[in-house]
Amino acid sequence: DNRKNLTVVQFPLEFIKARSFELPARHIEFSILVPEDCLEQAESFLLGVKPNARKRPLTPWKVSHVLLDNDDFWKNARAMGIAIWNEGNETGTPPASWPLPRLWQPDPMVEERLLPLLLEAHRRKTHKDDDGSFHILDLASGSGRDVTFLAEELVAAGIRDFKVIGIDHRYNDKESLIVNDFWDRRGVGDKTEAIKINLSQLENLEEAVSVSKIAAMYCVRFWKPELVGKIATSSSIPPGLLFGLSHFCKPYTGASWNFDHPSEKTVLERDQLSDMFASQWDILHDEIAMDSDHGRTMIHFVAKRR
Repeated sequence: DNRKNLTVVQFPLEFIKARSFELPARHIEFSILVPEDCLEQAESFLLGVKPNARKRPLTPWKVSHVLLDNDDFWKNARAMGIAIWNEGNETGTPPASWPLPRLWQPDPMVEERLLPLLLEAHRRKTHKDDDGSFHILDLASGSGRDVTFLAEELVAAGIRDFKVIGIDHRYNDKESLIVNDFWDRRGVGDKTEAIKINLSQLENLEEAVSVSKIAAMYCVRFWKPELVGKIATSSSIPPGLLFGLSHFCKPYTGASWNFDHPSEKTVLERDQLSDMFASQWDILHDEIAMDSDHGRTMIHFVAKRR
């Protein structure tokens, strides 16, 4: 059987621009199924096909196939056994699987390093206060995809007593509405929260969130040396707290950085994080990985407060 498991997501075309952060990364191939009368609109956005446009188009998405949604398509799909009608089911479609299918991918550090540690910590009950609840903080959470991922996976593991909090200085009313709507659509609105905080100082974070309830905090492609330095040395950080960071990093001591973006001054030196955290934290992961699209090296770092 050469058939592959396919991820299929319904995506209303009228919302495609506002919800573009839910699409695959631009280097990932995918196919679209679209009504013929909407084909031009889909091509215009996804492929940058804009007749008479003066502005330089953005990098297009990697659409490998365009399928037209018409009677012939569904007739052939049904004949091939790849489409099933739910005829005669008065209750409607079967319950959705959990988590809901994703076109986007979480950060590998969050998925492969931090999540297993959180699950193990919960099993050991090392990250609990008296009422059993705990918080996870995503520092500079942006569109909220990693917040969504962690909330979904913790629920899938049968964990209910938590909240994943996305923190970003851009979370005004408009941006907060966007991420909250996203989390609601994914079914984790009650397990997530968006907070607007200026992350230039650790004190701003401590004033907004009870540190005693935090099981973990992490940063993805966000590097504030002063903030991370204070996290590494702060006496308010409780034992057992996990800190994770995924960011651009030179692959070895003395390595050059031969990329235009990001600039070298924002790139970590190979041992910069381990040197910062060695005195008061146990370093659980400190690995170099490649980013998914441009061949840049990144660090996947996780440490646990002693």
